[in-house]
Amino acid sequence: MLAVAADHPLAGAESVSLEVLADHPVVQYPAVTSAAFKRDRTPDRTPSGRPVPQGPAGTSFSEMLALVAMGRGVLPVGEQTRHYHARPGLAYVPIRDAPPIRRGPVWLASNTTTRVREFVRAAVDANPAPAA
Repeated sequence: MLAVAADHPLAGAESVSLEVLADHPVVQYPAVTSAAFKRDRTPDRTPSGRPVPQGPAGTSFSEMLALVAMGRGVLPVGEQTRHYHARPGLAYVPIRDAPPIRRGPVWLASNTTTRVREFVRAAVDANPAPAA
């Protein structure tokens, strides 16, 4: 999904392509975010190689969405974001050519317990990875 301000020209679109990122500043993740995560979510270039302009960076995901609502940029997000972060100032537009976002559990190595390992094993068993 592409998060845009509710009054943004793309807000009423049925869907958009990743190529549209070259036409709008993209709100950036905080500096502490890994480079790989940033590359995945806020690429420097579109699939055809067009540069993607960088918008302002937020210090949290909530702040990033506030920047979008204020019209400071757009932000590619996972589909569940529209459910968990529904706001009157935001619209979510499907990105028709974006790869799905894969998610998984994350925990501190220092908190690894038998219970955590069993939970992760059960989650993996219940949700096998799709064939490549």
